[in-house]
Amino acid sequence: MQKKQLLFLLHLLSVAGEIFKPCYIVGTKPICAGRTKIEISDVTKTIVDCLNDPAMAGGIRLTYDFLRNYFHSKEKNIRLLVDYAEKMHSSAVYKRLGYLLELGFPEEKELLALCKKKIKQGYS
Repeated sequence: MQKKQLLFLLHLLSVAGEIFKPCYIVGTKPICAGRTKIEISDVTKTIVDCLNDPAMAGGIRLTYDFLRNYFHSKEKNIRLLVDYAEKMHSSAVYKRLGYLLELGFPEEKELLALCKKKIKQGYS
């Protein structure tokens, strides 16, 4: 990873302004950037992070594009996706995932049923 890319990544993390709860720190792997070791998320965790906060991914449309690419990749792992979603403790992840599944992935009936079961009433 180049220095510019690393600085941009660190900038994104600081702009997010979120306090990283322990449940958010899953699905990471260490990489070295020069002499600095940093943790980056795996593909599945990145998808869940995008569902948790689509604005960080550029909006719900880009989140849908990422999800579509993920579902057509060899990285697709529904069990892991559900596991990471559970650890986020966020009904919004299930609402957004269910919405996007209805839009473009009607064949994912089991996952859609799980999303419907996990969502709560109200805003999230």
